[in-house]
Amino acid sequence: MCLILLDFYELYSLRTGPRTISVGIYLFSEVLIIVSLVLILKKKRKGPNIIIQIEIITIIFGFLNFIFTINKIDELPSLISTIIFGSIWILYFKNSKRVKATFES
Repeated sequence: MCLILLDFYELYSLRTGPRTISVGIYLFSEVLIIVSLVLILKKKRKGPNIIIQIEIITIIFGFLNFIFTINKIDELPSLISTIIFGSIWILYFKNSKRVKATFES
């Protein structure tokens, strides 16, 4: 996720100029990842939901990165892998009995 957001950060700062927005996006993603790690390690109920939200944000930024990229052919494998891996994790955290048993109690 960090790599996709970092690519978007670099692309956004090169195109539009205001680095504060792109730095804010990057910092927000880092804070979200740290919060999700703490929630997962403490086995809180919100942990899987935060992970699902992170994966959705990653897919959205993958699309934005693809849209704003000049060389779309070079970014297509990255977009496809982001969608596939994000979808797998979302389905796992939504449907897994092991996740439900760990975080529902």
